[in-house]
Amino acid sequence: MGQYYNPVVKDGNKWRRICFSNDEYGFIGWKLMEHSDCRNPLILNIEKYLLNNPLPLVWCGDYSNASQYDEEYRKNFAEEYEQSVKEHHLVEDDIYEAAWGSTYEIPLSEVMSDEEEEKFLTGLFLINDTKKSYIPLKEYEEAARNTYGYSTSPLSLLTAAGNGQGGGDYHETYPNYDMVGYWMGDTIRTSYELPEGYTNCLNNDYIFVEGKLVKEPEGWDFEI
Repeated sequence: MGQYYNPVVKDGNKWRRICFSNDEYGFIGWKLMEHSDCRNPLILNIEKYLLNNPLPLVWCGDYSNASQYDEEYRKNFAEEYEQSVKEHHLVEDDIYEAAWGSTYEIPLSEVMSDEEEEKFLTGLFLINDTKKSYIPLKEYEEAARNTYGYSTSPLSLLTAAGNGQGGGDYHETYPNYDMVGYWMGDTIRTSYELPEGYTNCLNNDYIFVEGKLVKEPEGWDFEI
């Protein structure tokens, strides 16, 4: 089954879902890798919403609720439960309900021209104030480009909750699968000003490339 995603931010004491919809594109959300290209309107709108506006962010999958495991399971299979929480970055009810049960939304709808996209992304940094690190987005886009010319956004993958449990997720055979969700729940912003003392994360540990196999898929008679 496919897993679907909604991004949520913590606005004050309340988590709020971010949604994108307009007449040209309709609603954008759906499966993780269907809307995680660096130039996807949802990605660009959220990067613009976060411009000098630091907020905790979770890209919440509909298989990501920790409450799917009842108390009996958590007690009897504690090790397996903790492993699942860690591996898939599961979330508690408040975040999950904001993503999938709430009508408390932040609507976004802007569509940029190619020229506007270039101007917006040039010199823009994706910043994690929790981990004191940053990614230069234009340089990242070039480094992450796959053989089809598309680049997977670090924003949605680094903050994803629930990856690895459904169709359309970032696959475990792709580069840096273990880094998906590493920034989940952290305070994220974008800025044209480089923060002093922060670490540049534009390195091979953070680059996601859809379709690039780094290990053999299980059950396949296949050479990389």
